[in-house]
This record gives sequence, structure tokens and C-alpha cells, in this order.
Amino acid sequence: MTSGKQAISDAVDSAIRKRVRFTVYGPNDLYSWVWSAWAHRNSFYLMPTGLEQAQKVSLHADHKFRLAFDRHDVEYLRSRNSRGFIDERATVVWEKPILPETGAVEVLSLTIPAKHLALGKQVGKPGKGLFAFGITNYEHAAQFHFFMSKEPAASLEPKLSVVGTPTFFFDLDNGENVSMVVREVLFSPPTMTSPHGVPRMDFPADMQDGLTGLHALLHSHPPDGGSLHILEVGGVSLDMNGRRLAISPSGKPD
Repeated sequence: MTSGKQAISDAVDSAIRKRVRFTVYGPNDLYSWVWSAWAHRNSFYLMPTGLEQAQKVSLHADHKFRLAFDRHDVEYLRSRNSRGFIDERATVVWEKPILPETGAVEVLSLTIPAKHLALGKQVGKPGKGLFAFGITNYEHAAQFHFFMSKEPAASLEPKLSVVGTPTFFFDLDNGENVSMVVREVLFSPPTMTSPHGVPRMDFPADMQDGLTGLHALLHSHPPDGGSLHILEVGGVSLDMNGRRLAISPSGKPD
């Protein structure tokens, strides 16, 4: 019989094996954040890693879908912000779509444009692989589409190939799965007043000067049954006095 301690160890090992880390690089030799995607029981998670305060997407097969600050960061954010911007852990909450018996439904997408890459080279840690996706054109973006399905990966993969390249499949304990499909597309910036939403940032209340060289996540507010869209951008500057936010492209390759 497996001991309780061993059972916990086996569960952790299983969760780690399901974790995928990926990043994007462009023709300007700059990189995106490292993103981590994994399945655990009946849920799928996606979040950028290595941040002081992180937001995590949680797609719960038997609960609501959420974009929320990691629970360990909420109190820190509240302590740094007296204006009450971080009043709730969850930024967006929406209902899971009804899944057909065959085929898949897109539940999440992540867009990372080459012209807004701003970080140095990302490398995998010992024992932790890193999938690096290269963008070939400065005007293009990498798009990662995540589909939830009841159909087995073997028969689903050819269908998803119409969208892009199926890369990873994450099995949930309830028999459903989440597929990650990646493609390179011409980047078209979203309008800030559109359903793509606006950046949500947190800064100390006593900050007087502007900041440059920031990273930001822009996200949509999907309806119930819809898909969450996330845009990662570097080259963000913030003028605290003028209350202005600017997003500038990184250096264009020669």
C-alpha cells in the first residue's frame, strides 16, 4: 500500500511532468516572458513566470474560469496600493463553454508580437525544459490558442492543424483535455476601447515619476462561454503625473 507521503510525492511528480514552459523570441534577438502551462486534476492553468506579482488563468472543468492574481501576491499588492485598485483577487470570471462530443472549443489565446519583445535571452533551468518559438518577421506575432475538448488527442490533432501547429496536449482527470496550438500571424494591434480591454497595473501610491521599460498584459473580458484573449507587450512607459500610458516598439532589426 502506498503511504500518504509517497502518494503526495507521486502527485507532485505527476503535476510537474504535465508542466510546459515556453517563450517567444523575434528577429531582434529579444524574448518574451517565460510562460508556464500545466494541468492538475480537472483544471488547466497558464501564467507568466518569474514575476514579482503574477496573474494566473485558471480553467476549471467543474467550476468557473478565472483570471486572477496568485493568492500569495494579493496581500502584497494591497499593502503597496492605498487607492484600492486590487480589491478582489479575480480580475475576470466567466462560465465554461458547453463542449461538444467531438471537436473543440477555444477557451484562451495568448498573442505576443515581435515588435514588443523586450527581454534578454530566456533559458531553461536544469531539469526544466523550455519550448522557444521564433517569430520570423518583425511585423508578426506568435499566437498560442488553447482548445478544450472531450475528443481524444489522436483524432483531434488533424482538426486543430487547420488553425496552426498542435504542440502540447494536457489531459484532465475528467476525460477532457486542453490543446495548445501555435501559429505566426501578422500582428494587428487591438483598439483599446474594444473587448480586448485595457492594461491593469499596480504601483506604489507615493510614486511621483514615470516608469519606462515596463511589461504589461492586456486582456479581454469574455462573455460566459467565450474565450479569454491576452496580449503581452514590452516597451511600456507610464507617466504618473499626466496619467498617460504609452506602448512603444522595441528596436527594429537591421
